[in-house]
Amino acid sequence: MLINPKLGDKVLCSAADATLNEYRESLDEQLKQDSSNRDDTTTGSPCTWTFYADKKNDQFYQLGYRVKLTHQKQIKNFAWHSKGDYMASVLDVKNSNSSVIMHQMSRQKSVRPFTKMTGSVQQVAFHPFKPILFVAVSKYSIY
Repeated sequence: MLINPKLGDKVLCSAADATLNEYRESLDEQLKQDSSNRDDTTTGSPCTWTFYADKKNDQFYQLGYRVKLTHQKQIKNFAWHSKGDYMASVLDVKNSNSSVIMHQMSRQKSVRPFTKMTGSVQQVAFHPFKPILFVAVSKYSIY
């Protein structure tokens, strides 16, 4: 869940909501364009994006909920890039290529960046300035 708790400067809080609303509107346009060219039963996306709209009766929006990403498995670790557009999550899946998922807010896309993974991914972290993703892998699991 991405939540806007409305703490801090009112201008920054409203700017964050405006940016997320733009993302939601562009996603709605993409879905309209892709609906004729796509089979809804097999999307191939590693997770589902849900945006909460600014409606009077939407209790989740009133509580600050803005975006929900639903993954196929439980999340073990989560990292946010300092620029704010990229996120990475580690799913609780052992020795799998689908354990790391990268998310891009501006395009509402989620991808699995690795095709081969040796060992179990424990944690991910972004470099603060460069476009580098650090992945910590446990080659031997201790039970």
